[in-house]
Amino acid sequence: MTTESPIASSERPSRKTESAWRTLLNSPAHLAVLVGLILLTGILRLGSAFDFPNFAMLLALSVFCGIHVKHRAAMLIPLVVRLITDCIIEYRTGFGFWESWYFDYSCYVLIFLVSLWIPAKGRGRIVGATATGLGAIVVYFLVSNGGVWFLGSPATYDRSFAGLMNCYAMGLPFVKGTVWGNVIGLPLFLLAWSLVPAPAPQSEPQLEQA
Repeated sequence: MTTESPIASSERPSRKTESAWRTLLNSPAHLAVLVGLILLTGILRLGSAFDFPNFAMLLALSVFCGIHVKHRAAMLIPLVVRLITDCIIEYRTGFGFWESWYFDYSCYVLIFLVSLWIPAKGRGRIVGATATGLGAIVVYFLVSNGGVWFLGSPATYDRSFAGLMNCYAMGLPFVKGTVWGNVIGLPLFLLAWSLVPAPAPQSEPQLEQA
């Protein structure tokens, strides 16, 4: 019976990261898809901020970047989209930033880091993306509303378990937008990426033999 060495096992994520990053850099089509999805996420969040509260695809974007970009710097993508749209909403309405904003932002980082371990191909991608996408909705709801309760005024939510449950109950009408944004966004993002043909492998130059 053979066992895998710890060194070989630890190299797996880095090899996946290198391969995904090389695919992105060598494929203008994939890069264009990524930019398009980023713009779509930002535009939809701004457009729905007033008509459909909390409708956003930022959780889907976090999962997608973890699966297909697999570079740790890519965790900044959903954070920057959220920051820019928050600034615009703040400018237009004065309600772009809440006291618990960093609870929301931390969720995107956590979801991205978990998604790094999802394979970019095969059945594992479907199972991993589905489980992570659904889990992301639950985690975001619990963390973001928990942050509102923790940092909010005691006059609004009592510092007790009952107060926390009341905060979660008040947040239920807004979770619909998060659910729909993720349920629609994640399959759409994965499908858009899959429709782009993979770049042809680059052959290494061969040295002439004397």
